[in-house]
Amino acid sequence: MQNGSSLAGRVNLTKYVNLGNDKTDKWRFCPVVRTGNGRIRPGHVLVNGKPEIHREGSYYIEWYVDSKRRRESAGKNPTEAFAVAERKAQMIRNQILGIEIAAEDPHAATTLAEACHDFLEEIRQQRRPKTFAQYKTALAYFREACGEKLLRSIKRRDLINFMGFLADRGLTSRTSWNKVQVVVTMLKANGMNGILKMRDWPRYTEAEPEVFTVDEIEKFLDKCNPWKRVLFEFFWMTGLRKRRDADQTKDRW
Repeated sequence: MQNGSSLAGRVNLTKYVNLGNDKTDKWRFCPVVRTGNGRIRPGHVLVNGKPEIHREGSYYIEWYVDSKRRRESAGKNPTEAFAVAERKAQMIRNQILGIEIAAEDPHAATTLAEACHDFLEEIRQQRRPKTFAQYKTALAYFREACGEKLLRSIKRRDLINFMGFLADRGLTSRTSWNKVQVVVTMLKANGMNGILKMRDWPRYTEAEPEVFTVDEIEKFLDKCNPWKRVLFEFFWMTGLRKRRDADQTKDRW
């Protein structure tokens, strides 16, 4: 049996899959099946030395530090998981050779789904339910447009495509702007700034509010019952208005 020191410098790629049945769950880490050029065969793992197809589950990388096994998520996409394993292997080789390397990005293996989940959990705790629902919808659209991928693989093109995705669903430019703003806020929270240029954002024109004359307001009040008249006179005299916060997602009076 190989010990930790003999495995130093190696990075194994596994997939966490369910080996149970319809009545029971039995999740295990299983080695992936490789193609002839060493890449991952999508959805295939080795179970007791024999290949099986398992579409469920996520990929993980494993390596040893001081004879102790370390494990990290590599997402659900086999191509991106392979890239994560290759980067980790290169970093370990550099450390063994004494080559100075930059600090490891803590979000290197974070998937878009994981980043959205963590971000929404913060929003759920800090914002109102209506705001949380709006953020959740925007990020669900973004994940649908992008598919499963690593957070750090998100590029400007993904956001441009997202705008087209929203337009294809008939959303107005203003609504699209709001949803893109939510996505950009999530990316910034994960240290990803400056992806979009100013010219990239959806363009929209604010509608001019309809203004009523004093005579029109008084005619309206004359048609109200006493209770409603007091209410609308209060709104009118105090200038109370419904407005949008700067993040375009939260209503206040």
